[in-house]
Amino acid sequence: MTTSSRIGEILKCLLVNAPGGVNLAVPAETVHQSRPLGRSSFWRESLAKRHDWTLVTEWDGLKLCGLASARMLSGPRAWRIDRLILPRKNSQPFSNAGLELLEAVAVAAGQHRAERVFLRVPTDSPVVKLAQRSGYYPYYKEFHLKGQPASQPDLYSLNGSGGKYSLVPLTPQDELSLFQLHCAATPQPVRAGSGLTLDQWRDAREEPRYRFTEEATWEGGRMTGCLAFDFHGRVGVGRVLHRPDHPEVLASLLTAACGRPGEQSWLVPDYQEPVVTTLLRNGLRETGRYTMLIKTVAVPVVSREYSMAEA
Repeated sequence: MTTSSRIGEILKCLLVNAPGGVNLAVPAETVHQSRPLGRSSFWRESLAKRHDWTLVTEWDGLKLCGLASARMLSGPRAWRIDRLILPRKNSQPFSNAGLELLEAVAVAAGQHRAERVFLRVPTDSPVVKLAQRSGYYPYYKEFHLKGQPASQPDLYSLNGSGGKYSLVPLTPQDELSLFQLHCAATPQPVRAGSGLTLDQWRDAREEPRYRFTEEATWEGGRMTGCLAFDFHGRVGVGRVLHRPDHPEVLASLLTAACGRPGEQSWLVPDYQEPVVTTLLRNGLRETGRYTMLIKTVAVPVVSREYSMAEA
């Protein structure tokens, strides 16, 4: 493996006006903002001296053939691929070099203590099969729902009255209770991917980058539901969790969500089918489907044909 300086890689990108091409990775913010990551954000991330971002490139002389970058989520154990520009060969969608590029970016993250690397792509993307060949596996799908919900929500699909439960703002002291709620609300195979321990789960959380609110319902000393909103400009980005044995809590949480004014955007995992059904019935529309893949980082081996630029 040849290793080059971060500045050297960026100078080469500047020289050839890279990166170009289509970004095949889909970070959550690009979904909610309805626009891809721009070059300006690439330059900001690459020129800053950061420990939470890494870049892997493939060159043929001064021709950039492939690029992948990844950044740390909330902690060093979990990283996500935020840019993926894969080389093409003749009429084939992607060459085998794409496999090595996907492996290389996982190794680069592993050198920063990553245990798991996440990749979101459109469900119909050929990257899904390519990534599986490189050791990534799909562990759930997501529906992207967007629109302005009805002010009087129809909660017929939920086996509950939609009665009011008090929503209490979360505090840092509630982290363990939130993790316990996550464990109760999430299927075991998904928990295995996002983290079975509190530390793993904490690192894998994709924390909001803008203004946000996070509120919960309680029954005694046990958290029964949580509603969170992040705000991307005028768009409210919603997330919800509830204990499966408390459908009436979900009805209450979605009543509160639908009562918020303005446009909303939700990335809802497929195991939260009642949330998808209810939001669609109440004015939101489906705008996309995505597959979340994960790779467990093990042995740090990478092709010598790649150069790695550490931030």
